[in-house]
Amino acid sequence: KVLQKTCPQVQHNEHAVHCCCIVGELCRPPCENGGRCLANEKGDWRCYCWPDFSGERCEINHCTDYCLNGGTCMGSPLGKPTCRCPVGFTGPFCEKRVCDYYCLNGGTCDVSLGNQPVCRCMAEYTGDRCLYRE
Repeated sequence: KVLQKTCPQVQHNEHAVHCCCIVGELCRPPCENGGRCLANEKGDWRCYCWPDFSGERCEINHCTDYCLNGGTCMGSPLGKPTCRCPVGFTGPFCEKRVCDYYCLNGGTCDVSLGNQPVCRCMAEYTGDRCLYRE
Protein backbone atom coordinates (compact mmCIF):
# COMPACT_ATOMS: atom_id res chain seq x y z
CA LYS A 1 0.00 0.00 0.00
CA VAL A 2 1.34 3.47 -0.94
CA LEU A 3 0.52 6.36 1.37
CA GLN A 4 0.09 9.77 -0.24
CA LYS A 5 -0.06 13.33 1.02
CA THR A 6 0.06 16.61 -0.83
CA CYS A 7 3.26 18.58 -0.82
CA PRO A 8 4.27 22.07 -1.95
CA GLN A 9 5.24 22.90 -5.49
CA VAL A 10 8.92 22.15 -6.18
CA GLN A 11 11.03 24.34 -8.49
CA HIS A 12 13.56 22.60 -10.75
CA ASN A 13 15.26 23.85 -13.93
CA GLU A 14 12.83 26.76 -14.34
CA HIS A 15 9.87 24.36 -14.59
CA ALA A 16 7.39 23.95 -11.80
CA VAL A 17 6.92 20.33 -10.82
CA HIS A 18 3.62 19.47 -9.16
CA CYS A 19 4.11 16.45 -7.04
CA CYS A 20 2.60 14.15 -4.57
CA CYS A 21 4.89 13.08 -1.77
CA ILE A 22 5.04 9.33 -1.53
CA VAL A 23 6.06 7.46 1.58
CA GLY A 24 8.58 5.03 0.13
CA GLU A 25 10.92 5.36 -2.85
CA LEU A 26 9.35 5.01 -6.31
CA CYS A 27 12.52 5.70 -8.28
CA ARG A 28 14.32 2.43 -8.92
CA PRO A 29 17.21 2.33 -8.40
CA PRO A 30 16.79 5.01 -5.73
CA CYS A 31 18.13 8.56 -6.04
CA GLU A 32 21.61 9.19 -4.64
CA ASN A 33 23.36 12.20 -3.09
CA GLY A 34 20.21 13.78 -1.68
CA GLY A 35 18.29 13.70 -4.99
CA ARG A 36 14.50 13.73 -4.68
CA CYS A 37 12.21 11.27 -6.41
CA LEU A 38 9.29 13.25 -7.86
CA ALA A 39 6.71 12.81 -10.58
CA ASN A 40 7.19 15.09 -13.58
CA GLU A 41 4.37 16.69 -15.58
CA LYS A 42 3.85 13.41 -17.48
CA GLY A 43 3.50 11.44 -14.27
CA ASP A 44 6.84 9.68 -14.71
CA TRP A 45 8.93 9.27 -11.57
CA ARG A 46 12.46 10.59 -11.78
CA CYS A 47 15.28 11.96 -9.65
CA TYR A 48 15.73 15.71 -9.30
CA CYS A 49 19.32 16.48 -8.31
CA TRP A 50 21.13 19.16 -6.32
CA PRO A 51 23.30 21.51 -8.45
CA ASP A 52 26.53 19.55 -7.78
CA PHE A 53 25.05 16.33 -9.17
CA SER A 54 23.50 14.91 -12.34
CA GLY A 55 22.65 11.57 -13.91
CA GLU A 56 19.51 9.46 -13.81
CA ARG A 57 20.09 8.74 -10.11
CA CYS A 58 22.11 11.90 -9.25
CA GLU A 59 25.16 9.63 -9.15
CA ILE A 60 27.58 11.99 -10.97
CA ASN A 61 29.33 14.45 -8.67
CA HIS A 62 30.61 17.39 -10.73
CA CYS A 63 32.81 18.60 -7.88
CA THR A 64 34.95 15.46 -7.53
CA ASP A 65 38.58 16.57 -8.01
CA TYR A 66 37.37 19.73 -9.77
CA CYS A 67 39.23 22.44 -7.81
CA LEU A 68 42.98 22.33 -7.15
CA ASN A 69 45.17 23.57 -4.28
CA GLY A 70 42.46 23.31 -1.63
CA GLY A 71 39.83 25.25 -3.58
CA THR A 72 36.18 24.78 -2.62
CA CYS A 73 33.87 23.56 -5.36
CA MET A 74 30.39 25.06 -5.62
CA GLY A 75 27.78 23.54 -7.90
CA SER A 76 25.74 25.68 -10.23
CA PRO A 77 22.26 24.96 -11.54
CA LEU A 78 23.34 26.70 -14.76
CA GLY A 79 26.10 24.29 -15.72
CA LYS A 80 29.65 23.62 -14.64
CA PRO A 81 30.75 24.27 -11.07
CA THR A 82 32.88 27.16 -9.88
CA CYS A 83 35.82 27.20 -7.45
CA ARG A 84 36.40 29.44 -4.45
CA CYS A 85 40.18 29.62 -4.14
CA PRO A 86 42.20 29.85 -0.93
CA VAL A 87 44.44 32.87 -0.39
CA GLY A 88 47.45 32.65 -2.67
CA PHE A 89 45.70 30.91 -5.57
CA THR A 90 43.54 32.05 -8.47
CA GLY A 91 42.15 30.85 -11.81
CA PRO A 92 39.00 28.92 -12.76
CA PHE A 93 40.33 25.79 -10.99
CA CYS A 94 42.61 27.55 -8.43
CA GLU A 95 45.49 26.29 -10.59
CA LYS A 96 47.60 29.49 -10.56
CA ARG A 97 49.65 30.93 -7.73
CA VAL A 98 48.89 34.64 -7.33
CA CYS A 99 52.59 35.46 -6.98
CA ASP A 100 53.99 33.35 -9.84
CA TYR A 101 56.19 35.54 -12.07
CA TYR A 102 54.67 38.72 -10.62
CA CYS A 103 57.57 40.56 -8.96
CA LEU A 104 60.56 41.46 -11.14
CA ASN A 105 64.23 42.16 -10.51
CA GLY A 106 64.55 39.96 -7.41
CA GLY A 107 61.49 41.35 -5.62
CA THR A 108 59.63 39.06 -3.27
CA CYS A 109 55.88 38.62 -3.40
CA ASP A 110 53.38 38.52 -0.56
CA VAL A 111 49.63 38.04 -0.90
CA SER A 112 47.27 40.64 0.57
CA LEU A 113 44.06 39.77 2.44
CA GLY A 114 42.22 40.54 -0.82
CA ASN A 115 44.29 37.82 -2.53
CA GLN A 116 46.30 40.38 -4.51
CA PRO A 117 50.07 40.19 -5.08
CA VAL A 118 52.20 42.77 -3.28
CA CYS A 119 55.91 43.15 -4.08
CA ARG A 120 58.78 43.97 -1.71
CA CYS A 121 61.50 45.32 -3.96
CA MET A 122 65.27 45.17 -3.68
CA ALA A 123 66.76 48.50 -2.56
CA GLU A 124 67.56 49.75 -6.08
CA TYR A 125 64.11 49.00 -7.59
CA THR A 126 60.67 50.53 -7.20
CA GLY A 127 57.14 50.31 -8.55
CA ASP A 128 54.25 47.89 -8.03
CA ARG A 129 56.23 45.07 -9.65
CA CYS A 130 59.78 46.30 -8.94
CA LEU A 131 60.14 47.27 -12.61
CA TYR A 132 61.85 50.65 -12.26
CA ARG A 133 65.44 51.31 -11.21
CA GLU A 134 65.82 54.20 -8.75
